Amino acid sequence: MRDLVYSFAPREARTSIQAWLDSAPADPARGWTSAQRAEHVRTEHSTFTWLLEPMLERAGFEVRERSLSDDGIYAAYTCLRV
Repeated sequence: MRDLVYSFAPREARTSIQAWLDSAPADPARGWTSAQRAEHVRTEHSTFTWLLEPMLERAGFEVRERSLSDDGIYAAYTCLRV
């Protein structure tokens, strides 16, 4: 599973998300623009790693591998149903 999953503390959300918005390309051909990223944050309700990981385990998955982006915005998980 790969998605926007925040690995920073909730108190860091404002600055971490703003830094991600500020780093967006201006050209939509090169990736999500700042406006597109802001829309995603407003409408998609991404969660934090500390909430998602216990949900995966409670649903019967074992997290075998986890990769977090340096900016704390993206996460990738390899899970096994146990």
